[in-house]
Amino acid sequence: MRSSIDTQPEAERMKARNAHGVTEYNAGQSKSEQRGLWRQFVDYAARKLPAVKANNSANTAAPPAVAITISPTSATVRVKQTKQFTATVQNTANTSVTWKVNGIVGGNGTVGTISTSRVYRAPNSAPNPAVVSVSATSNADPTKSATASVTITRH
Repeated sequence: MRSSIDTQPEAERMKARNAHGVTEYNAGQSKSEQRGLWRQFVDYAARKLPAVKANNSANTAAPPAVAITISPTSATVRVKQTKQFTATVQNTANTSVTWKVNGIVGGNGTVGTISTSRVYRAPNSAPNPAVVSVSATSNADPTKSATASVTITRH
């Protein structure tokens, strides 16, 4: 007894549809069959590649940029007195900051100092000019910082 595949015409035995509906040919394809297969492949790729590109673009989106804010953004502090500051870092797990006064990490006796506990202490005498900047720089992204303006008064 012969199997059912043996009763099919030769051309029908040589081709079969794969899971995507594209016809695949076995050995012995004619040039016409090869061109048909190529057209099917091109049509299939044209339908599927935009979906693949759309799915991959969702996976390659850039994470949100690190953002930092400081509070208060301005203050007036008398000589030898203190002012508490806070910095908020967003879009990163590392929320630590480096505190600076006029660009000097931790400040100094001339412009005032700021501790790691965020307390600014004005110098013993007002600098000239009497306005300094207190800044917080993100340790996660050192290109991100926020600055407050501090006016130092004598009385």
